[in-house]
Amino acid sequence: MAKFDLSKPLTALDGEPIKNQAGEYITAASIIVNALLTDEPPSQGNPGKSGEEKASDYDMAMRVFKDSDKGMVSLSVDEVVRIKNLVAKTGTTMAYGQLVQILDPKDEETPAE
Repeated sequence: MAKFDLSKPLTALDGEPIKNQAGEYITAASIIVNALLTDEPPSQGNPGKSGEEKASDYDMAMRVFKDSDKGMVSLSVDEVVRIKNLVAKTGTTMAYGQLVQILDPKDEETPAE
């Protein structure tokens, strides 16, 4: 499992932290929790979340919510994939882009080819 800091506020293109309507900073943790707790309504070719997926997503949302206040959140590769897929469906491009940067950080030490 890898550890991620999900407590930092997401930023607008100008670098300013983004706040919600209540004036609270929007963090990677809040985006992830919202995505995990959002139901996928059934549609043609998509039956929606199964009961097992809902239970698993709820457990992961609770862990992200609790652990993000402590600092680092441990996530498996499968959990990162699940989170990225859900945020791609439910989040904005701005949120998804920053989330990918957090969950898949580029190694700045690697020389360009």
